[in-house]
Formats: sequence, structure tokens, C-alpha cells
Amino acid sequence: RPGSNNQKFKNHTPLASTAVQDGRVLPFSWVDCAAVDRFLGGSLNAVSNPDEVYGKAIARLLAHEFFHVLTESSEHTSAGVSKTAVTVADQLACVVPTGFDSDTPNDS
Repeated sequence: RPGSNNQKFKNHTPLASTAVQDGRVLPFSWVDCAAVDRFLGGSLNAVSNPDEVYGKAIARLLAHEFFHVLTESSEHTSAGVSKTAVTVADQLACVVPTGFDSDTPNDS
């Protein structure tokens, strides 16, 4: 089924973004909630507190975008808040046990 934990997320639509103009990072960020819904798919059905988990996923995305704003940089790293891409497991890390079977990245 679409969005299940074992299916790869084919759409690399950014889940969140920050405005950049003429190479300068601007203080305007947004989250594409529809893309987040598609990205997480049925994964939220596996947790007892889906609203809290969804909220934390949005907060993680915003933290990433605020990193860009605060550092005035569009650069990414391979780990941490400035990581280039996230996985469903990253987004559900606060509630899903180790070994969660979804490591397909999505650009953030």
C-alpha cells in the first residue's frame, strides 16, 4: 500500500523549504504538509500517538529549515539537523523501536 513502511518513497518533492534569492537564504520557511502526509503514509497507524508524532516530524523539518535561516547557508551535511535527506525512520525516531524497516531518504 502507498506509504507503507516497506515501500520506497518515489517522490523526492521537498517536505520543507526555505526561500533563497540571488544565493542569499531568506528568513521564510514552510512545510508541505501534503508531502509529509504522503511521506509518512500509513506509518502513523503503527503508533499510539499519531498527532504527537506528526507534530514532532513537522518540528524536525522546521528545525532543519531554521538551521538554514540562522546560519544563512544552504549547505547540507550527512548527519544531524543539517542532513541532506530524511527517512521515515528519522521522522519517527522518537517512538519507533530500533530496526524500523524504512530507510528510504527524502530531500528536506
